[in-house]
Amino acid sequence: MNCTIVAFLISVEFLIFPYLLLSDPFISLLLIVMNTVILILILNYNLAVAKDIHFRRRGSETLAISMRIAAPAFVINHIVMEFLHLGLRSY
Repeated sequence: MNCTIVAFLISVEFLIFPYLLLSDPFISLLLIVMNTVILILILNYNLAVAKDIHFRRRGSETLAISMRIAAPAFVINHIVMEFLHLGLRSY
C-alpha cells in the first residue's frame, strides 16, 4: 500500500477517534480541534526539516488557514442543523 494512503488513513483515524470514544459531542469537538492542531504541527515540522524552511511561520500560517476554514464551516453546520431541526442526540 502507498505511504500516502497509509498516512491519510492514520490521520483520519486520529481525527475521528474522539467521536468514537466519547459520548459528549462538545468534548469530542474540542479534542478533534486539539488533534488537528497537533497533526498540523507534526506535518509542518516534517516539511520544515525536509525543505529547510521556517517552522514557526509556516506552522502558524497553516493553522490560521485551517481555523479560518473550520470556524465558518462549524457555524454554517450549526445554522443548518437548527433550521432543519436536527439536534445532537446521544445514543
